[in-house]
Amino acid sequence: MILGMGTDIVEISRIRKLLKKNSMEFLSRVFTEKEMGESSLKKNSAEYLAGRWAVKEALSKAFGCGIGADCNWRDISTANDAKGAPVTTLSGFALRTSRGKKVKTIHVSISHEKDFAIATVILEK
Repeated sequence: MILGMGTDIVEISRIRKLLKKNSMEFLSRVFTEKEMGESSLKKNSAEYLAGRWAVKEALSKAFGCGIGADCNWRDISTANDAKGAPVTTLSGFALRTSRGKKVKTIHVSISHEKDFAIATVILEK
């Protein structure tokens, strides 16, 4: 049973500008250490991080709460499994929200096209 669905699109140049403006402050406020570490290994870290940003926004929309009291940026961490598929891990408020809604599975898809990254999240009971 589907509990929620969210989609978000991010302009990659927006993330690139934020990285150049104040990289460490921005990174540490939004992304987990694992996401930051992974991005440093990528040729295009802005593209990688834009996809992760989109997942965070899409997941908060699927929860029906947005980023804020029930879901913080760093409560959502997305990595890739052995086949390259995105896998999202929750902690803190996001984990409590997920448990409260009885979420069993989080389906995540990330795609990049030229100037944009898009993510779709489906929550399943």
